[in-house]
Amino acid sequence: MLKLIRLPVRYRCWDDVKPVSCFLSRKEDFVVKEIPLPDIRRKFIKSKKGLKRVSGPWTLALIRKKGWNTTDLQKAMAKKLCIPKKHITFAGNKDKNAVTEQWFSIKAKLDNIKKLELKNVDILEMRPFNKRLFLGDLLGNEFVIRLCLKKKVDIKKIEKNIKIIKKLGLPNYFGPQRFSKQNHIIGYYLLKDRKKALKMINKSCRRSYKELGQVPKELLKLYVHALQSWIFNETINKWLDCRSRACYKEISIVGWKTIFSKNETSSIIKEVMKSIDLDCHDFKNSHIRIICPRGGKRKMFIKVSDINYKLAESRNHTKLALNFKLPKGSYATVLLGQITKNQIIKKRLSER
Repeated sequence: MLKLIRLPVRYRCWDDVKPVSCFLSRKEDFVVKEIPLPDIRRKFIKSKKGLKRVSGPWTLALIRKKGWNTTDLQKAMAKKLCIPKKHITFAGNKDKNAVTEQWFSIKAKLDNIKKLELKNVDILEMRPFNKRLFLGDLLGNEFVIRLCLKKKVDIKKIEKNIKIIKKLGLPNYFGPQRFSKQNHIIGYYLLKDRKKALKMINKSCRRSYKELGQVPKELLKLYVHALQSWIFNETINKWLDCRSRACYKEISIVGWKTIFSKNETSSIIKEVMKSIDLDCHDFKNSHIRIICPRGGKRKMFIKVSDINYKLAESRNHTKLALNFKLPKGSYATVLLGQITKNQIIKKRLSER
């Protein structure tokens, strides 16, 4: 059996960025609003007889939630509405430690959805729709985040840090919530040592699965995706280890179908994979199809120019209100880490 591998999750910042100690005190201090595709906003469509209202078997719902992650809310709504979970879909996956506004498509009667009551869940808008939403059916997300600063003088540091990020770009890391404590390590053993992977899954989930086939497929997919994300993040880290410039091109998220080009980013990816004794073909060595990803592409760095900030009043702390937009798939926690040089103190967020 293989020795337990160490895959530390790390985030590098630009050298000139200065550390700023701060924290989030309440879920209400982290607000996320989806920026929908034009089709989602469209209430009328063209027909032979002119414009007519969009209609169909699905209901499009804009939902505000607090203290729920998206999949848990999906399950709770399905149970309340007495419909299969697959009849509730969404455009983006959102964390529970925030107040979020996001779009769902629900295959249920409008009247039944109107009666839906769940704690800390409000339906802001509803209307009939002609198709279901798929993950990724959004342009991006808008964030309003209030940071509690340890020292008021740190506002000057944050201003300089933001200028650096605007100028040099944002490393498009996968955020820490992608990895949890050891998701990516379990993903590694799913490819290299299934018995060890099963043992780790049972310990992590407090279950007693006898074989991998009993583990929910979505959970297995999460673990392997976390491994792919770790390889991507380490590629950025190694790039920044010896370069002081951004690369705005898309690079490979490795899978069994990945074909490397002859360039410096591909060389770094292969170096990262070699360091953990992994090959692209390993992603196809599983008997469970869902954990055999083909691979994909993702931008290594992104430009973030639209960041606004102002001081907010607070009794006990100086609060800095940040407002910014990010494309889909990019993490606000990563941008906050870059602005503060990863000095955000982790506190249990209040339910107030």
